[in-house]
Amino acid sequence: MIAFVNGILEYNDGDTIVISCGGVGYQIMVPLSVSGRLPHLGSTVMIHTYMSVREDAVKLYGFYEKDELDMFKKLVTVSGIGPKVALGILSILTPDDITYAVLSDDIAVIAKAPGIGKKQQESLYLNLKIRLMIQCSIIAWIKVMRHCRILQKMTR
Repeated sequence: MIAFVNGILEYNDGDTIVISCGGVGYQIMVPLSVSGRLPHLGSTVMIHTYMSVREDAVKLYGFYEKDELDMFKKLVTVSGIGPKVALGILSILTPDDITYAVLSDDIAVIAKAPGIGKKQQESLYLNLKIRLMIQCSIIAWIKVMRHCRILQKMTR
């Protein structure tokens, strides 16, 4: 797996970039939101990547921030949501927008994404709701445990 690519930005056409690293040019598919934040051509850039291996193609998908990559991974695990649709969603919505929309039951926000139908929208909402609620529960539990440890140290 390729976790990230760090090199010179050689090409940027909006949804595809090429980064030159060690004499190799890596073609990476990116959401429009990432493409717009990249520095000018010839600059050094680091892109977090997700490598998709299928029998007919090996592709890299790239993200400027780790939370974008994490959300992409969650999106592509939903039945009917492939990398192309996930990139479309992340082109118009940030991971925070998606999280807030799902946790606040605002399905209409997700419907704005290109290439997503009603059935996919509902499936995406339900799958993400479960994953995000579990994630929030784990984070809350960790915070409670840290707080308990701090209290124990204070009482000693």
